[in-house]
Amino acid sequence: AEIERKVSLAARNLCYGVQRIVMAAKGKSGVEWKAELLTLLGSSDEQNPKDHCDMDVLLVAPKTEKFVLRCLENELPPNMIHCL
Repeated sequence: AEIERKVSLAARNLCYGVQRIVMAAKGKSGVEWKAELLTLLGSSDEQNPKDHCDMDVLLVAPKTEKFVLRCLENELPPNMIHCL
């Protein structure tokens, strides 16, 4: 149950982050919002390697029983597609 809560929280955080970046991208250059998206997804040189981002939680959890259900409940797939 603990991993399900972590997956649900990570999916929700990523969705909110993607939505925020997409809405703010209208007034920014392509480089700015792409850098923000990469940071959100955990690909930042500035980030401490010991810190775990939401994407790390999702990457280690796909074998859990309700992984897909938790991601769908939090609308992660459509938000990730939208940011592409």
